[in-house]
Amino acid sequence: MISYFKYFNIILIFILIESNRLLQIVKVDHPFSSPLIYIKIDNHTKLNDLLIKESYEWKRLDKGNDKSNKGNGWQSPETLMLKKTRGFRNFTDIIPNAAALAVSKINPQLQITDYTYKANAWVNINQKGGYNSIHHHGEFHLSGVYYVKNSIQDYDNGKIEFINSRNDYNIHKVIGGNAFSTSIRVTPKEGFMIIFPSSLLHLVHPNNTNEDRISIAWNIKFEKKIS
Repeated sequence: MISYFKYFNIILIFILIESNRLLQIVKVDHPFSSPLIYIKIDNHTKLNDLLIKESYEWKRLDKGNDKSNKGNGWQSPETLMLKKTRGFRNFTDIIPNAAALAVSKINPQLQITDYTYKANAWVNINQKGGYNSIHHHGEFHLSGVYYVKNSIQDYDNGKIEFINSRNDYNIHKVIGGNAFSTSIRVTPKEGFMIIFPSSLLHLVHPNNTNEDRISIAWNIKFEKKIS
């Protein structure tokens, strides 16, 4: 004899099958999302070699800023785009192009050529124990971080963690998925750049190795050209 619950499950499965024949997904939208855009820079080895050399030279000459960098972490002034050395100059040229590529994915209808921009950039050198506390870059539109040097000794070393500031935990604990996750951690990889909304809260976990971790962070703000 079929139990009540087994009979109920059979009926439910039948209803779901019949419903799937009647229902059709027309569109899945993602309002209020926080896109993370991953960009790889081809042939990055020569560029990174220059950036490493120039970053250490900058650190030797400047005590740096005291912002989100904690522990044994050094952060340069936000004037990288004014530097004239070859590596920094080449990277400065990459920033607006990477930002424009990100915008084309976020809003393909936007004519980015109708806009000018303001931007800044800086170097982070996190030695052993160095990390970056939770913060955001909310006055800008998009921000990015490019990984110049990262230790391969520890896969979890120096992860960047993006924080969901919405009250989505009750949804995530049942449904799951990144859309409602309380946070997302990304492992740094040399030659890769992550672009994200400047308002998105984030932090960087400590460097647990004896090798320095070097990254370059940047912000950009778009302004409509005056015709």
